[in-house]
Amino acid sequence: LAAIVSREMGIPVIVGGPHASIAPDRTISHHGVDIVCIGDGEIPLLKTIQAINQGKSVSNIPSLWIKDRSTGNILKNQRGKGIEHLDDLPLQDWDMFDPRHRIRPFEGVLKNYGYVEISRGCPFKCSYCIQPALHEIPGDDSNHYKFHNAENIVERVATLKDRYDFNHLQLIDENLPTMPKRNLEEIA
Repeated sequence: LAAIVSREMGIPVIVGGPHASIAPDRTISHHGVDIVCIGDGEIPLLKTIQAINQGKSVSNIPSLWIKDRSTGNILKNQRGKGIEHLDDLPLQDWDMFDPRHRIRPFEGVLKNYGYVEISRGCPFKCSYCIQPALHEIPGDDSNHYKFHNAENIVERVATLKDRYDFNHLQLIDENLPTMPKRNLEEIA
């Protein structure tokens, strides 16, 4: 599908996430992938969209590996600084999606479904988990475990519920019990 979108529609295919971050060579070698984002993607993705919309090059955006479609050569930019504080990120803008895309089944009932990221990463290096590999990616000195403060989480949940009438919010968190106890108590 990525190859068809890239070739037929002329839209660059950008891949990110844990797999792309720890295996960028393998990821960008895929025929349909044009750009790989390593690490936190919010800032590089925003800069990429802005550059494309302004007709500018994306070749100098940190954290991106960019494949030249005609030659196959790969430009490997240095990794940029990751997100230091999750509270600095804006609330998701669900207005850009057709409201029908927010409807999901849950326990046999259709719900108006949203997501709230509570934390990102993990302070531990368990051998069975991807987190140790993510800790070892060069070029990012930011904290490997970061979380929203409790007040921010409560505000995000309330705002999303009020603005979009969500009746189901999934809390995205890789390791909730590692959050400071005072934050957990404030959220509860």
